[in-house]
Amino acid sequence: GSASSGFLGGSPSAWPPLCLRCAAEKILYAILGFTFVVLFQIVLCLIVGCVGVSIIWCAICGWILREEKFLSSEQITTTTTRPAPNNDTSCGAVTSSPPIVATEQSKLNLLSIVLSMDLSAIIYYSIVEEPITTLAHILAIIMGICISYVGERFFYPTFRAHKDD
Repeated sequence: GSASSGFLGGSPSAWPPLCLRCAAEKILYAILGFTFVVLFQIVLCLIVGCVGVSIIWCAICGWILREEKFLSSEQITTTTTRPAPNNDTSCGAVTSSPPIVATEQSKLNLLSIVLSMDLSAIIYYSIVEEPITTLAHILAIIMGICISYVGERFFYPTFRAHKDD
């Protein structure tokens, strides 16, 4: 699931309190992760004299790659649900909602387009730049995957607890 309206349907004000916390934790971690990657890019460029933002977009690519895999594997269970109307405050209280499937499918389509563009850029740079640039891109993708994993595993346990329900 994700923090957007596709996760539970409707506006965040209708979400159970625990799920609001889940969404807030994911958003905060995304901001912190992005800030870390930007600072990493700045420090790297100051140290080795590089120019550009490719470490940033490659790390985001890795993060998206892992999130897309997560969305794809969880699509059946998390994309067909929304909060139960009986004011149940648990994240597990849900009813069926087919429009959310379309929302999640749209998200997967958009993520696939973004990943295709990233891969195309990496292939282009692997042809026109030195091999060290391709290595840096691959390592940045791995860094993005790791940041996503660390967030899910350690940073937002309430989201993880909901996912295990």
